[in-house]
Amino acid sequence: MTLRHLLVLLVLSIVGLAACAGPRTTAPERPDVQVLRQRFGELPGVVMAPGQELRFSYPGQVLFSTGAALPLAGGTALLDPLARLVVAHPGLYFRGTVRAATGISPDYDQRLARQRAALLQRYFRNRGVAAGQLTLAAQAGEGPPLELQGDYSPAAAASSSSSSEENR
Repeated sequence: MTLRHLLVLLVLSIVGLAACAGPRTTAPERPDVQVLRQRFGELPGVVMAPGQELRFSYPGQVLFSTGAALPLAGGTALLDPLARLVVAHPGLYFRGTVRAATGISPDYDQRLARQRAALLQRYFRNRGVAAGQLTLAAQAGEGPPLELQGDYSPAAAASSSSSSEENR
């Protein structure tokens, strides 16, 4: 073989290897937190928390009536847009708290909060939200029945997931 043949083989090998590598993909661009606050703040029933974080809630009896594990009639009109927006931002992780405060007893409220959290977790998974992208912890006590905080750290979701397990 001549030097010319070796160079041609080398070039063809490099081109072949480059073709096997496939197209380059870049990580999706992270939207600005203020843009996210605006998008999530436009969801029906949502109240944005003050400050610069992506933190919002469904307060009062917007989503659940007192003592009910199931969302109110029309609850899907509130939850479907949220699920679509979460799915549209796969690099964004949410940790949330589901609360119940009926005044019956702390144990009853904790069980009710767990039932709500389990139901909402299934609902979001059925709507295409990835398993680790949204984690919910149950809590007995006053406060918004559903409160969520989003960030780009999967570790935040994992730590919330472990606390969610403790509340079961």
